[in-house]
Amino acid sequence: MSASGVLLLFACAKSKRGVQELLPGQRHVQELLSPQVQAVLEEGRRLAFERPGVKVYDESPLVPALERYTGGMYRVPGFKERVVEAISAGVHCLIISAAYGVVHADEVIHDYEAEIGRTQGVWRPRLPIILSDYVTRNSIGTVFVGCSKNYARVLQGADRMGAKVYKCIPDVPARQGAQRKVPKLIGEAIVSLVASKMSPDSLWKLAV
Repeated sequence: MSASGVLLLFACAKSKRGVQELLPGQRHVQELLSPQVQAVLEEGRRLAFERPGVKVYDESPLVPALERYTGGMYRVPGFKERVVEAISAGVHCLIISAAYGVVHADEVIHDYEAEIGRTQGVWRPRLPIILSDYVTRNSIGTVFVGCSKNYARVLQGADRMGAKVYKCIPDVPARQGAQRKVPKLIGEAIVSLVASKMSPDSLWKLAV
């Protein structure tokens, strides 16, 4: 498949200690949306930032999102390097954020604290609109979504964004260490996907 027609979509992480810049920090998701949907995203960010328990540290340095996140999935060996490789090949890479909603992997963001449970009321009605617009305006034919069940619930409705959608949403019970295992499994699936030139294996299920 043509890399330029592929979108890789995955979730953020709680830990945000990254400072090294693997990407130049030159692209913002707003640039790739229609003006009307830019407004939807900006309104969502404003509302999310105002939610109790959400803190955005404006004094923190702006760091490309891919490097900002340092939790679970982002610590999988080769994960960040493979995402950079995918971007260099022309794959669109977006990150779902509890605070920012959705950011380009190369978009610079501040450090922040936010849980998707606190902001899902903001993003659940908006993310399908934002992603559908992104897919249409950027001629996306195939979407790969890697996330936990909590993020998948917020993305409900995005399956109908007008593209073929593959999902990697590991089903690991909480008592079996889901918080630790799920990000690792998704990270490994993405590393494998990029290594295979975006050819999905059995880890990726086609949404119907």
